[in-house]
Amino acid sequence: MSPLNEAGFHSLGLQVLSRLPASDAGQVVLVSSARAGEGKTLVSRRLAQALVEQCTGPVAWVDAGSMHAEAAAGWAELLQGHALDEAMLGHVTDGVHTLGPGTRPAAQRLFQPHGVQQALAALRARCAMTVVDGGPLAACGALLQAVDGVLLVVDAGETRREVVQGALQAHPVASERMLGVVLNRRPSYVPAWLYRRAL
Repeated sequence: MSPLNEAGFHSLGLQVLSRLPASDAGQVVLVSSARAGEGKTLVSRRLAQALVEQCTGPVAWVDAGSMHAEAAAGWAELLQGHALDEAMLGHVTDGVHTLGPGTRPAAQRLFQPHGVQQALAALRARCAMTVVDGGPLAACGALLQAVDGVLLVVDAGETRREVVQGALQAHPVASERMLGVVLNRRPSYVPAWLYRRAL
């Protein structure tokens, strides 16, 4: 089943906004997971869509976890110090500006704090809110210390608590940056009609 319904994502957006520290600049939320395949891309996209209605300025979604390259400049070029131009954020879907992975994999550059901070500064200057679809915690590198908040997605049907705890111990997130956990594919043990009515 899907991780949240439309009302659930609306509520998630409000919770994320309430837990972020106050700031005059745009803010950046990283959506990550303990391992691949948890459903973080869907959660991050739907969160960005929900935030469009809840923020006064532009909202961006960044594909920072892809291992493939695209023909257009994007996240990889931003990490290399290229200016954030209109072409990079020109694709808009459901009100969300999309920044693709770029023309080459950017995995190694995520572990270079200066480049990551510069890339996020460019996004903060342009957008009120940026949702970064990152890889698993082990692949996020300097993003874990550079973003304003981290949202962890856990596949409730597949991922054991010990796996999540181990990933957080190996790649810790400061308590003030941890926004919470989204339990994806959480089973429902009540009748569907009652579950829908209650939510």
